[in-house]
Amino acid sequence: MAFLVAFLVFMVSAAGLVHVLLGVAARPMAISSTASGVDAQFLLTMVITGVAFVATQGLLLFYVLRYRGKRPGKPRMVFGNRTVEVVTVVLCSAVFLFLAISGQGVWARMQRAPEANPLMVQVLAEQFVWNVRYSGRDGQFGEIHPTQYDSSFNPFGTLNSDTTAVDDVVLLNEIRVPVGRTVLLEMQAKDVIHSLFIPALRIKQDLVPGLITRLSFRAERVGEYEIACAELCGLGHYRMRGVLRVVEPQAFETWMQEQP
Repeated sequence: MAFLVAFLVFMVSAAGLVHVLLGVAARPMAISSTASGVDAQFLLTMVITGVAFVATQGLLLFYVLRYRGKRPGKPRMVFGNRTVEVVTVVLCSAVFLFLAISGQGVWARMQRAPEANPLMVQVLAEQFVWNVRYSGRDGQFGEIHPTQYDSSFNPFGTLNSDTTAVDDVVLLNEIRVPVGRTVLLEMQAKDVIHSLFIPALRIKQDLVPGLITRLSFRAERVGEYEIACAELCGLGHYRMRGVLRVVEPQAFETWMQEQP
């Protein structure tokens, strides 16, 4: 019976580990250097914790089998081994500290200030769409007035008298950017907390009502990539999806010039 229990524990644990590793292999292609850094950090963490996991489960199985059944005599009282305890604590602390420092480096690269002259894009989330805005030829965004919000005709709540808002380009569920250029997203939410998640870039950022959050990235591969909401935001959460279109710089400039 003990052998069967130990075998089942080991098989379930191994199946979970295989599932996670397959998930790592099946993730979307990284389209930025930052995303590649996230993947490398994630793989490093999985290898270290995976080795520790298999080793501990193997030891568990060994001791269950080694000391199974009844043995004659009284069991020996064990009060621990201070040397083993100290070595284990120091080793685990060193591993965790190493992962924390290396992970902090990746996080810092994701959160660093963008280079000069980034493409500014505003994202205003609401149930259950992504409103996206670019400044027009004047390079200025119209001022947002929450009292003027109209999801169908005026999602950013601009005033008709605001001349800086006349040439703003507004999209629905689409972010279009040129390949190789740094993009700075300025994001907020109208109603509840949303979370902008672009798997191909390995970025995810919460959008909070009343708070402007910023996130920068630089896509390095032309294509179309999924945008999803990673925060449960209501009954229609499942359909809050969009697309990131990465195009050639000339195609992006042509598109901008074609906007009314």
